[in-house]
Amino acid sequence: MNAVRLGGELRRVRREANLSQSALAARCGLHLETIAGLERDRGTVASLTVVLTALGHWFEVQYDPSQSLGEHLEERRRKMSKHVEGRLRGKITKTRLAEMSGISRPSLEQVLTDRGQVNTLVSVMHALGLSLRLVPATAAAEAPPLRLRSHIREVHHGDCREIMTQLEAGSIDVVFTSPPYNAGKASEESLNLVEYLEFVREWTAELPRLLSPKANVWLNLGYTLDDGQAVPLTYLYYPIMRAHGFRLVQEIVWRYEGGMAYKRRFTHRTERLQWWTLDNNFRFYLDAVHEPGENRTDDPRNNPRGKNPGDYWYFDRVAASSAEKTLHPCQTPEVIIERVIKSCSRPGQIILDPFGGSGTTGVVASGLGRGFILIEKDEQYVSEASQRLEAAVA
Repeated sequence: MNAVRLGGELRRVRREANLSQSALAARCGLHLETIAGLERDRGTVASLTVVLTALGHWFEVQYDPSQSLGEHLEERRRKMSKHVEGRLRGKITKTRLAEMSGISRPSLEQVLTDRGQVNTLVSVMHALGLSLRLVPATAAAEAPPLRLRSHIREVHHGDCREIMTQLEAGSIDVVFTSPPYNAGKASEESLNLVEYLEFVREWTAELPRLLSPKANVWLNLGYTLDDGQAVPLTYLYYPIMRAHGFRLVQEIVWRYEGGMAYKRRFTHRTERLQWWTLDNNFRFYLDAVHEPGENRTDDPRNNPRGKNPGDYWYFDRVAASSAEKTLHPCQTPEVIIERVIKSCSRPGQIILDPFGGSGTTGVVASGLGRGFILIEKDEQYVSEASQRLEAAVA
C-alpha cells in the first residue's frame, strides 16, 4: 500500500476537484511554487496540512479526522508497541522509530508536532506501515474555514488602538497577546492607574468587532503598580472585558523559575493567562494538545492520546541563553503560544497579536500553518520581528 506517492495523491484529488495548481494555491493562500513542490513530495508539513484542509481530504487510516497528523502518528507508535499475542512486547521508542524511518530523532520530533518536511513525514508513515492514500474527510471533522488565510503575514508599526480599527470585521480567529503591564519598564509608557485603565478600555474595545464566530482571546497578564503597591492585572481586565460582552472561560497559571529576586517580598514565579470568548460556542481542540500521561501502567482506561494539560502550566521563561531570545525583555515562550494556537484554531485561520513585540506569535503561527497580524509601536522590535518572520516563512 505504500507504493502510493503522496504527491501523486495530492495531484489526483486536486484534479478530481477540477482545480488547477494556481486555483488551489489561491484557495489555500499559498504560493503556486508551494503547491507544485508538494506534488513532487517536497515542502513543509504545515503547508501540506493547509492543502489537505482546503481539499477536504485526509489520510485513509487516520482514526479521527479532527486529530492532527502528528498526534495520529504518535498514537500509532504507541499502539504498535503495546501488545503482541496478548503480552506487552517490542516497545517502539521514538529513538527506535527514528532509526526505522532513517531520520534523526529531532526530525522525528518535528513531524510529531506537525512541523518539519514532507519527505520526513513520508518516511515516518512508511516506517509505521501507514498508507499515503487520501480519502474525503468524514463528517466528524470540522468543515474547513470558508477562507483559508494562512498567506496573511502582516506586521504593522504603530498604535494598536488605531490600527485595529482598520482591520476587517470578523477576520480574527484567535487573539494572543501580552499587553503592557505598566510596571515601570523602560519599554513601556508610564501611566497612572486611571490613565492605564482608560488605555485598557480603548485597546480592548475593538476586539468584539474583529472576532470571527467561535473565536478566542488569550491575555498573558502579570502585575502593575499603583502608588508602590502591586495590583494584579487580572483584577483590572476582568470588569473591562465583561463590559465589552466577553465571558471568562478559564484562568491558567503559568509557573516558571528564574526572574527578578526581591528582599522585602516573595519573588514572582507565576503569571496568569485569561481565556475569553464572546459566547459559549467557541473552538477548542483538546486532542491537539494532549500531554503524555503520568500513569505508566498499561491501563485501558487511560486516554491513548495522553492527558489534559490542566490549568497549571510549567514552562521555563525565555532566558538570555535561550535560542528563542530576542531584544524584547518580556518574551512569551513559544511553547505557550503553540499550545494556545493549536487548541483554539485550525490551519488557515488568523492569529492577532496587538502587542507583537519581536514577533514570536507570528513565528509560531506561521510554523503551524496559520496566518498572523502583528502590531507593535517600538520600531526596533518591528525591525527584529520582520527579520525573524522573513526567516521563518522562507
